[in-house]
Amino acid sequence: MKTQSTGTYEIAEREILASGSDMRVQILALADGQCVPWHHHSEITDSFVGLDGVTVIETRAPDETTSIGPGQRYSVVREQPLTS
Repeated sequence: MKTQSTGTYEIAEREILASGSDMRVQILALADGQCVPWHHHSEITDSFVGLDGVTVIETRAPDETTSIGPGQRYSVVREQPLTS
């Protein structure tokens, strides 16, 4: 799996649960007002699972806003820009 960073951003906590050549599973904890900047992946799908509170996921092309809570899941297909 190729990773590309276009800058730094601040999140409350990051825990990598598993990582390999073709996947990474991590928990990102965001404090109020924090977000992951707009980005997209050319080779993978982002899969979200709500653990606590509400996670808001915004996508472009098409423009869409989705909120998930604990136990809910949502996937963003590769090449679709997203932020959370």
